[in-house]
Amino acid sequence: MTGKLGRSVRAASDLCFRALSAAARRIAPGARASAREQTESDLIRFRRARNRSGDSYPLW
Repeated sequence: MTGKLGRSVRAASDLCFRALSAAARRIAPGARASAREQTESDLIRFRRARNRSGDSYPLW
């Protein structure tokens, strides 16, 4: 995508990824395993969707 829409979509995608990453870091080691696993699962799903979207550079 190019132009204004492409930049907006990219910015929204980056914001979503940063929020998920921050949530994963905030979960304490003693937290329920299910909460931690769910957040990790969300991150994995987000990465896969992002890779399928055709971004030409890696997420990390």
